[in-house]
Order: sequence, then structure tokens, then C-alpha cells
Amino acid sequence: MATNVVEVTLSAQQYEQLVTLARANHLPLEVITSELVGEGIARRSVAITSGTTDLSAQQLQRARSLMRALGCGLGAGETRSTARNHDAYLYRKEQ
Repeated sequence: MATNVVEVTLSAQQYEQLVTLARANHLPLEVITSELVGEGIARRSVAITSGTTDLSAQQLQRARSLMRALGCGLGAGETRSTARNHDAYLYRKEQ
């Protein structure tokens, strides 16, 4: 596999975040940078090949499906009782 060299310009904040990630993962800066770029390319390639070039629309669709799944609950208790009685649940006094 041929290797290409690309120069990337980062803000000071982005560079510090990159250094922090590299240290946390015990990886050289070049390796973590390559992995992050690879993940970004893969994510955008999937969006393009699936016909969705707008990542925010794809993320919105995923969020909606997750919210629908969460809305179904676990099947225990009264339907939507937690949402209706959330104050009583959150602020109940422990005895």
C-alpha cells in the first residue's frame, strides 16, 4: 500500500485535542491522525454510496429511530407513566 503525505492545518484547540487523544490512547500523533482521517473518510463514503450526502439528515434519521425505540420503553408499568409522573419520580423523598 502506497503512503501519501498530506499537510493538515489545525487550530491550536484542535491540535491540543489531537495531542490529548494520542496520549490517552498511547499512540503516536501520526497514527491517531491517520485513524481519525480514515474514520471520517469511511463515514462520508458510506453516506455518499447510500445516496445521502447530507450527514446531518442521516444523523437526524438515526436519532429519530432511537427516540422511537426509547419511547416504547421496557414494557413494564403503566404506559407513559414515567413521563407523566416524572416530578414525583425524580423528587421523591427517600425514607
